[in-house]
Amino acid sequence: MTQPPSPLSSAAEPEQSPLRMQPIPPPGEPLQYRAIGLIKGRYQPSEEMFNRGILHTPDGVELGTVLLGRVKHLINKHLDLEQPYLWVVYPRTPDKNFGLQLQIMGVWDPEAMNQPPPPEDAPDPLPDTFSIRGEVIFQSAERELVVVKIRQAKPKDPRGKTASFKLELAGSLPEKGVGSFWDLQVVRQGTTLMIQSAEFVATLPKVPFRPRGGKFDRNRGSSAPPAPKPFSMKPRKKTAPQPRSEGSPEIAPPKPRPPIIDRRKRQQPPE
Repeated sequence: MTQPPSPLSSAAEPEQSPLRMQPIPPPGEPLQYRAIGLIKGRYQPSEEMFNRGILHTPDGVELGTVLLGRVKHLINKHLDLEQPYLWVVYPRTPDKNFGLQLQIMGVWDPEAMNQPPPPEDAPDPLPDTFSIRGEVIFQSAERELVVVKIRQAKPKDPRGKTASFKLELAGSLPEKGVGSFWDLQVVRQGTTLMIQSAEFVATLPKVPFRPRGGKFDRNRGSSAPPAPKPFSMKPRKKTAPQPRSEGSPEIAPPKPRPPIIDRRKRQQPPE
């Protein structure tokens, strides 16, 4: 998931393009994964940890929130937590019981952050709006549920796989969307993310099926040697000697073994 330009940049930076003067700029490429939005509210940190708390929205909803990066430093330096602000957030829906959760990555308040004001022709940012771009992996018209998979460019696990997460949205798509990349405009209603509009982008290639046994599974035709037979504790059956047929060469009888002589008996004990 490509990171958008941070709304917390300093005013001392060189000239900024109109795209950088927006809290959520347009995507940089057609298949850019992202899940980002704007929510207005008052952040209340918890007593145990400052970077974990609750965001109180104007409609009376309380959302579990986590501060990311250097937001804590900027809050202490520029913001008054008794006032509501327009926060730039990453939405998460990890559990149905907890509903919507947020990760604050910035705040959109150029005046409070000592930044230049946006251009006059720039549209006003709307709170409770989200831009969701990713692969649809599940949809149900009856349940009015769409699940989107968001891939993240970083971080990666030690095995080199790209990290990802799933986002549950309420609503439906205009057509069958599983296995395709979609650009979704979403709005918040309470603790639910509702699909407002959906745009098909592209059909993603299917991932080839890999059996669980891997390349060393002999049941699937690999070149690995077969497993040894299990050891049996049962005694082998003795087969009876077969009678010699006529015309077959005579077999010489086995030579008798010499008797075993105990030489210790021949030695006489000394007188």
